[in-house]
Amino acid sequence: MDKLPLTGTRVLDLSRLLPGPYCTMLLADLGADVVKVEEPGRGDYMRDLIPSIFQAVNRNKRSIVLDFKQSDTQNVVQKLAERTDIFVESFRPGVAERLGLGYSRMKEINPGIIYCSISGYGQQGPYRDRPGHDINYLGLAGALSVPGEINKKPARPGLPIADLSSGLFAALAILSAFIAKERNGKGQYIDVAMIDILVSWMSVRAGDFLLGGLLPKRPTEMSHLSPSNAVFLAKDKKGISIGALEDVFWKKLCKVLEIDHLFQNDDFSSNIKRVKQSRKIYAILRKAFAQKDRAEWIGLLDQAGVPCGPVYFYDETFEDLHIRNRELFFVMPYRGKKLKQVRFPAIFSDLRPKVYLPPPEVGEHTKEVLRETGFSSANIKRLGEQGVFGLESFE
Repeated sequence: MDKLPLTGTRVLDLSRLLPGPYCTMLLADLGADVVKVEEPGRGDYMRDLIPSIFQAVNRNKRSIVLDFKQSDTQNVVQKLAERTDIFVESFRPGVAERLGLGYSRMKEINPGIIYCSISGYGQQGPYRDRPGHDINYLGLAGALSVPGEINKKPARPGLPIADLSSGLFAALAILSAFIAKERNGKGQYIDVAMIDILVSWMSVRAGDFLLGGLLPKRPTEMSHLSPSNAVFLAKDKKGISIGALEDVFWKKLCKVLEIDHLFQNDDFSSNIKRVKQSRKIYAILRKAFAQKDRAEWIGLLDQAGVPCGPVYFYDETFEDLHIRNRELFFVMPYRGKKLKQVRFPAIFSDLRPKVYLPPPEVGEHTKEVLRETGFSSANIKRLGEQGVFGLESFE
């Protein structure tokens, strides 16, 4: 197999929880050597907070432990930074600088380093020091005010949208900086704020406001809430999603449901008109879908070419024939068991992202990484005696 695009690239990852680790996992899948720096003992908080999330986003990494309360730890990180291409941290703004690990110091040590800080509110602004989690960023960005269904109040998304999107954008920004460095030889600093990304995404829902300051009269009546772009319950109480936004799909949907009079009605002849009559149309569609089981509806709609699909719980998703055909999953050994993982979610014609390491134990690779960096066995032993690795012992 040919080398992956990031083979030979060292990433020093001081992040924890979800955004940073998701970012560095994507880089690791593309060949980067990711060294995950954890605190002694519990390591990354996500190990105990939600173990399944830790397992999902920390493959292909090596873990080392360093106690940042010890004075010599700064020197160890700085030595590691000399051989690092990409530095990722998710401390609150200002913490890395207080630890002597901020961009200005890392740049002195390694002028070509690409340094990415991931935080909730960014490195400047009135909220920069405010703690937060996914739900707080969703609320501030306005995402929790946007309903997903007709006649229903807005609900919190089931996925950690801010966390995942910031990890993805951080990886995109890092790769962009990496390409720029190939051209001009310069490293740079990247400030990724979760709130910035969500506000960017909110622009696709706030078009009328951004254009002319207009707001919907009711939160449950918004331009994206088309009655033919919704979820319905079939006779067997199983969910089915319908995406019949365009007129051609709307007509096909009405024919399948045997409610032809709706598409023949000029009041419903466009999506904009249908949105204005959403409550009335939604009630008609809901009643129609209750007449047959989900499997029967999907068969009929598929045959007619109407965008549709089942609303699954995730165990059904993982067993779906199409998902399995895409070979999205693979199994790797993990602590004496078999751990199912989701592969890098893109398919290339000339390369295949590689999986070579399971999620690491806390500090599993400390001695190995330090020796690669130039520390002798005697130096490692001395650092251990000084408490740099916590209670770990490296003879």
